[in-house]
Amino acid sequence: MTAIVVSGRAGAAIAAELGTMKVTEQIDALYTLGTDPVRYLVIPRLLALLMVLPLLTVASDFTGIIGGLFVARVKYDIPTIVYWHDIIDNMEARHFVHGFLKTFIFAFVIAMVSCFRGVTTRGGAEGVGKSTTAAVVVSMVLVLVLDYFATALLNAMGIT
Repeated sequence: MTAIVVSGRAGAAIAAELGTMKVTEQIDALYTLGTDPVRYLVIPRLLALLMVLPLLTVASDFTGIIGGLFVARVKYDIPTIVYWHDIIDNMEARHFVHGFLKTFIFAFVIAMVSCFRGVTTRGGAEGVGKSTTAAVVVSMVLVLVLDYFATALLNAMGIT
């Protein structure tokens, strides 16, 4: 879920920013100045997503656990000690590792799709909007599809 939210928020921002730079010929200016736009514009965004998405996922995991505690207490009147006892007894490190490893795949895909859509934008402001929408839709679909395949691969490797 975190990757879906990030693809909608950060992926859209990346595609829109790079798309605007493309249609206003700022990327062409980088070429003219002898700067590689991929090195200057794409790599930092890729590295940022590779660092931030796993951290956001960890924060989301803990927020989900705390949210579950709140629901257990308020709606179902489950004692806090029972909730934590069940969390400790039933959660294993492999459950966390499974989700954590997938975030690197998702971050790479979101960054690459968003940057590609942004850098290949054409058609002015309308093109920026279309590129941004396409980046978000393609990123979200790829996250869902790759989640299936990454889960199958991790299960086959014994990381369930």
